[in-house]
Amino acid sequence: MPEYLAPGVYVEEVSFRSKSIEGVPTSTTGFAGMTRYGPVAYPNGPLSVEPRLMTSFTEFERMYGGLEHLRAPAGEDRIPYTPHAARAFFMNGGKRLYISRVFTPRGTDWGVASLATAVSGTTATWRARWPGEYGNALVKVIWLRSKNLAFDDGGTVQIRRARHGAMVEIFPPGPLPVDTVAPVIGNLAEIDVNPATGKQRFSRGGAFITPAATDQIVLVELTVQVWPNGDVPPMSYTELGVSPNHKRYIGKILQREDPEDEAAVVWLDWDPGLATGNDRAANLMVALCQKDPVRLQGGHDGNVATASDLKGKEADPDVVTIKATGLAALGDIDDIAIVALPDSGTLESELEAKLSVDYLIAHAENLKYRIAVVDGREQSSMTEIRRYRGQFDSKYAAFYHPWIEILDPIERATQGAPPTRILLPPSGFVTGIYARSDI
Repeated sequence: MPEYLAPGVYVEEVSFRSKSIEGVPTSTTGFAGMTRYGPVAYPNGPLSVEPRLMTSFTEFERMYGGLEHLRAPAGEDRIPYTPHAARAFFMNGGKRLYISRVFTPRGTDWGVASLATAVSGTTATWRARWPGEYGNALVKVIWLRSKNLAFDDGGTVQIRRARHGAMVEIFPPGPLPVDTVAPVIGNLAEIDVNPATGKQRFSRGGAFITPAATDQIVLVELTVQVWPNGDVPPMSYTELGVSPNHKRYIGKILQREDPEDEAAVVWLDWDPGLATGNDRAANLMVALCQKDPVRLQGGHDGNVATASDLKGKEADPDVVTIKATGLAALGDIDDIAIVALPDSGTLESELEAKLSVDYLIAHAENLKYRIAVVDGREQSSMTEIRRYRGQFDSKYAAFYHPWIEILDPIERATQGAPPTRILLPPSGFVTGIYARSDI
């Protein structure tokens, strides 16, 4: 099948004769390994944890985090080999890469960051969507006021642009508050549209109020900015409302299961049905609007994965919440022709490394149409590599050595100091070349 890489008009001649059997493309690759963030199954987490298809490293960074080091339980840094392999894959010509994230909790602690705020007798909690220190994000909620939008509609005060569920502020005649003044409960009212007349009504304190003809009414909307990493611009979500009746309700745009942005880092855990009293939406707005950003806490990168973690587990066909993990999750995607475990050569012991390679080769052999790209052990001599290679025998696997030395892409250059070099497993580079050759 042709691959159209630029917009335009193309003419493709299609024969009416029967098609010949085509070879299996090797341009689609799958990696299973540790990343800083991204979809992974955990208790009470989102159900959509299937491996995601990445078509660029920029897309990978938004979904799975960047190249910053992972932090092991003792606090030491660990190079994230799977993200580096993804970067090498795309830099060497790869186009389609599925990532199955592997995360190992610390006992029962899954490292999911959160921050709770008291609202109307309950809590509204910002939660990270996935485990990881990357989820300790900064969150800032900005309130944006319009100009005075009130007008007289046949003796009834109405407001332009406001729809059902919108939040407004009502002020007497005079100067409007400056933008740095946060909304207060006493000025807020929620817009309700009368189904009989189609006209707006203003709800406050559990009853409808009637603004004076001279009142000024401004529309108040929220913008949520999220900084998972201080070195990049924030993710912004605009024109948000606080009522479930609002078209862009904050609890819908930033929800756990299916947010507007698939790569959203945080979601708002808020159930208005559990709140008490009146003006629940207005109270939520006042509670969320802070002058300074707040930071989620409790996220961590878990333990270093073992060979068993990389292998993963099959999904339970009878229990929808039990999803496939690790390599097993890649087995459910027919498009994948090449598989690799970039972390396998870095496991603590040679026995664990060999076990992970056994799982990888068995995965390819069982499916019978995939090739496993196997990395040698880090910093091994040629004698050790020959001995290590002699432990495997499969026509569904290819073994590569040595590791590749590159300049550390996350280190900023310092005048007079030699740049830091790091060693990376060859699987990311090789699979990118495979894909480029096939394309």
